[in-house]
Amino acid sequence: MESYGEYRLFVLYGGFAGALHFGLLDGALVRWAAHSRRRLRAELRPSLAFLLLQQGALLLPAIGLLVIWFRHQPWFLVGLAVLLYAVVWNAAVLGQFALQAEKSFVLLSAATFIQPALLLGAVVGLNHGKHLTLEALLATYLAAMLAAGIGVWTFLFGKHRGKKYPRKMRSAGYLWQLGCCNVATGWNILVAALLTNVALSLDRVVVSLSFAVRDFAIYSLAATALASVNTIVLSVSQVVFPYLSDGLGTERRQRAYGWGEACALFLWAASLAGYFPLRMLVQFFLPAYVLSLPILRLLMLTTGMTAMIYILHSNYFRSSLRQGGLLVGASTGILAAALSLAVARHTGKLPNMSWAMLGAISLWWTVDELLLRDLTGRTLHQIGKSLLFSAACSGCFLVCASVSSTLIGLVSYGIAAALLTTLAYGETLRSLPRIDLGLLLSPGARNTEV
Repeated sequence: MESYGEYRLFVLYGGFAGALHFGLLDGALVRWAAHSRRRLRAELRPSLAFLLLQQGALLLPAIGLLVIWFRHQPWFLVGLAVLLYAVVWNAAVLGQFALQAEKSFVLLSAATFIQPALLLGAVVGLNHGKHLTLEALLATYLAAMLAAGIGVWTFLFGKHRGKKYPRKMRSAGYLWQLGCCNVATGWNILVAALLTNVALSLDRVVVSLSFAVRDFAIYSLAATALASVNTIVLSVSQVVFPYLSDGLGTERRQRAYGWGEACALFLWAASLAGYFPLRMLVQFFLPAYVLSLPILRLLMLTTGMTAMIYILHSNYFRSSLRQGGLLVGASTGILAAALSLAVARHTGKLPNMSWAMLGAISLWWTVDELLLRDLTGRTLHQIGKSLLFSAACSGCFLVCASVSSTLIGLVSYGIAAALLTTLAYGETLRSLPRIDLGLLLSPGARNTEV
């Protein structure tokens, strides 16, 4: 259990190490998504070259200091893996952003899922051969991300090979100018995204610093169970931004927001039913982690509003160039989480940390909704209805999850969720337009009607 806890520490802090691009990736995405593909083709290789030089200048000295001064510390291996992961992750994500700007969503989805698929296959093989150690797991994680990144860049280089540009666009001066331009464009987006990640991860950070590694492992297993949900949320959020950046009119943005909210909350309510089979799997195959089930229940309640923050709020703020609003919402989330987690930490009970995060994310969601009212056309009544629906579904879920019989709990919750969803969003869901998925996912798709 201690080794699993250390692995989850790597995953947690590795997510923050990706911010060492200082906004280069976000700036490139904004500039590529808002302009012609000719710019992307011209800037693709120089952007990657600048990124690798930047990461080398930052991380090589950091790795040297880590090896010289801290190689005997118990956290040395995790720290070294985090620094290496920053380089691999940033290079891979820059390629994914290029696919996102081109609206190559089939390939983007494949790139998003290939890394966890490769990791899972490798872990199964290592476990079968009795070689699954912390060192092997960290190396496998980095290798899987590297393989996914190489695949993306191989495709991009193959697609854009043979393009010749003036010599000045291949000079060191141009490389520096392009990199600085991307950083200047994206640093504020990075700050907002970093605050968002800090707010959503603050409970795990506090648990890692305040509790034993075994407790952190128990808490992290609950968070790991939501990995598939988080992957889907990330993939959908990557699809939304390029279409909003095409300049949808106010009326169409408001209609799209209403449909997006109804779909997000409907899917969230349906996903809560997945707790019941997960409970059975943990009870039968991971009895040592049964203590993570109360935490898992509460963390699942946060995924609906988290999805809306990532998919709707963040993209509406970014596409309308309202980074200040995004910062206000994320700062509110961090402040609320910090205060509530500080209180919960003194109780010494892990489920109370989850309750604290649930309250903080609910407040964050509400602040975002109020800040976006002029863009989304949402009334206070509609915002209140969403909160009431979330509270009602959450209450029904917690009651049904407390039933000892998994089947009875699942059926009871399914009936309650279906009734609540029909009452709250039935009319909106029935009015959803039929979307040509082939057009939506094609690289040349533009400004699909809604």
